[in-house]
Amino acid sequence: MKVGKYFRIIVVILGFLFLILLTYFFVRYYSKSKFYSCISLELKDIIPSDSIGNPVDLICVGKYLILLDNHPIKGRGKIQVFDKRSLKFISSSGYYGSGPGELTSPIGLNNIPNDSTKFSIYDLALKRLTIYEIKNGEVKVNNMITLKHGLPYFPVVIDTLIFSLDFNLEDSRISVYNMEGNYIKSIGKLLPGLKKGVPARIHTHASQGRLRATPDGRFLVVVAVYSDIIDIYDREGNLIKRFHGPLNVTPIYNVATNNGVPIMAVDIEKAIWGYINVSLTENYIYARFTGEKFKERADGKYIHVYDYNGKFLKCFKFDRNVFEAVFDPETRRFFTFQLYPQPLILAYEIPREK
Repeated sequence: MKVGKYFRIIVVILGFLFLILLTYFFVRYYSKSKFYSCISLELKDIIPSDSIGNPVDLICVGKYLILLDNHPIKGRGKIQVFDKRSLKFISSSGYYGSGPGELTSPIGLNNIPNDSTKFSIYDLALKRLTIYEIKNGEVKVNNMITLKHGLPYFPVVIDTLIFSLDFNLEDSRISVYNMEGNYIKSIGKLLPGLKKGVPARIHTHASQGRLRATPDGRFLVVVAVYSDIIDIYDREGNLIKRFHGPLNVTPIYNVATNNGVPIMAVDIEKAIWGYINVSLTENYIYARFTGEKFKERADGKYIHVYDYNGKFLKCFKFDRNVFEAVFDPETRRFFTFQLYPQPLILAYEIPREK
């Protein structure tokens, strides 16, 4: 009798544990599957490869689509202006050089919050942030600012301050400058995962990402390139929200040396491409997700949509692997580009709900 009683108790306990385990795997599967159950986007327009060299970024400014092309063809400049509805080419500027309005190693094409006529580009080699103004389809230089401290990249301008991710920081992520380019302070928190004995600056390099400001300039959003972490900060540097995408990973890297100096080396076998780019509207975050191993590819098909509370809302899917992607609420279009097998600028529409 006692043996039978104990056996029944053991069976009940094992059944209970199995139910807990089954529930755990079901919840985990569901929490991941929603990031891949996507609405397919509809391809509407293409700017062909015969006019595109090596696109690196694009944004919408007013009624224009601005393309940053690092190796332009047909005698065009690196800054190219298109009508965002017809995709017809209008003008170009930003030719190679170090003079006013010229560019050598441009990155960080960004909108200016609360301004539908201005945008900025940071030149990594010149450490120069140029603010441009577009009128009647023509781009003119509005201001040029040399950032005099650290190793900034992807800066954004909000009113009279400049915020930039910075490779040179050890205990924060973002450097703040005034409009003369003078350093004021640093803000933001490093990503989790710093290992004992690893220099904080190495972890800063592994925590690199993309920085954007919301259209009203209230918040800064940073997506992590080697992780699926998204941070939301206010302008004072307070971390409002930190949340993960489907993988829940921190940057995976090794410490190597170059001439005796420790450097960050991505773990080619284990590291993943996370959120490669982000586009912001008044109410939503559109994060371009890859989720592939580092050795595979950086481009991808997914757009994850969040609100500013970090709540995942939906997923959109392109019909091919793309790089940067910007959402324009006025036209309800995503503008993006592919590089392979040939460079193309693509426009996708969100399907109307039936």
